[in-house]
Amino acid sequence: MKVLLYFFCLLMPLTAYAQRDSSQVAVTVDAFADGYFVYSPKRTEKEILYPFLYNYNRNRSLKINHTWIKLTVQSARVRANLALQAGTYVQDNYASEPDWAKPLLEANLGLAINKYKTLWLDVGIIPSHIGFEGAGTLTNYTLTRSLIAENSPYYLNGAKLTWAPSPKWELALLGFNGWQRIYESGRILPAGGWQIKHQQRRSSINWSTFVGAVQVESSTMIRFFNNVYYQVKLTSDFSLIADVDFGVQKVSNIKNWWGAALLARYAINEKFSAACRAEYYTDKHGLVIGSPDFTTYSFSVNADYNPIHSMKIRAEFRRFVGQQSLTISKPDASTASYFSLSVLAQVNVYKSDK
Repeated sequence: MKVLLYFFCLLMPLTAYAQRDSSQVAVTVDAFADGYFVYSPKRTEKEILYPFLYNYNRNRSLKINHTWIKLTVQSARVRANLALQAGTYVQDNYASEPDWAKPLLEANLGLAINKYKTLWLDVGIIPSHIGFEGAGTLTNYTLTRSLIAENSPYYLNGAKLTWAPSPKWELALLGFNGWQRIYESGRILPAGGWQIKHQQRRSSINWSTFVGAVQVESSTMIRFFNNVYYQVKLTSDFSLIADVDFGVQKVSNIKNWWGAALLARYAINEKFSAACRAEYYTDKHGLVIGSPDFTTYSFSVNADYNPIHSMKIRAEFRRFVGQQSLTISKPDASTASYFSLSVLAQVNVYKSDK
């Protein structure tokens, strides 16, 4: 009930405007499901494999990583999204949220500020502006998410002002309540950021930031975080992504963490593709990982099969090489490998142009 009340409270201020909008209203309902199996040779005391991953993180069992259903309503000047979710990704990544907020993948409303529809204001629970990988999508290069994506926000609760002065440029300013939080009890911690994206015919570059306060145990810290990625399509079949994260946080003094990733994808034909990834991540002070002296390299290879356009069967082998224990419980291991197999599908359930 709280989920619906949250959404309709957002909807009310724009209802009168939407009624005056004489353009057609398009309504769509989409659904997504991602079932998986992970095999790690080293059993752990718990089913969860790694404390720093939030996707595909259950060992030797069939699970649903992420499933959602999404309602989208859009006219020329107003747009709204409501998406409800479930899965092990939700259990892990939304663990600190109250129970009523955990099913909320999206609950947002947007209004075109100018008549050219190049300036939009969106409020509510929105996908994060940080990084090139979403929480659940068929278009990610690899099955599992990068360490950079797993340890930066997937979602935000606040407001986003987006301006697209030309087809090549997109600029955004954001204000939200903390580092990936829907609900914060007590005083809301102020935070914000910006996004600058430039897109060419075959390439794009993106710079996104987080600036603001974060709650760490009983203390409030100031965090400044940057994500920059460059994506290029070298040929019709071969693409690259280079990504760098860098964050600083004031504790007793200024401390930092950073990571980098390089991904390559090759489309063999319309149905088969392959990808590989190399990455490095270090958080010596435990600012986002939660445990100190965390440094690891990761390598992965990925194979995809598309039997139909809206479905993928994906397999991936991934290996971590770290400087300390990587598993969430015994046996401790600084080097770990695992294999993931997933079936993903996204379908349009309903579409209406009026």
